[in-house]
Amino acid sequence: MVETGPASLTARKGCTKLMKQTITDFDVDENRDWRAKLGCGQYQHVRHDPPLISREWTLSATGREQRIGAELECRKCDDRTPRDCTD
Repeated sequence: MVETGPASLTARKGCTKLMKQTITDFDVDENRDWRAKLGCGQYQHVRHDPPLISREWTLSATGREQRIGAELECRKCDDRTPRDCTD
């Protein structure tokens, strides 16, 4: 039997907030795109790609630093995807 619903989502290790996870750091991937490291151990790309996505704050170190501690929705966490990072 597979549990579904909010209770099963919050019971998972590292994923205590329903989809919302805190940004803990930033790095660039192999394509030089910025990604946020989330408190749950996942990475999420945070591209500035106007007019579709406007995240001008990703273009400067100051902008990224100001977003540490902010929350992003973690679809990987909600889908129970294994963690991207182990540290």
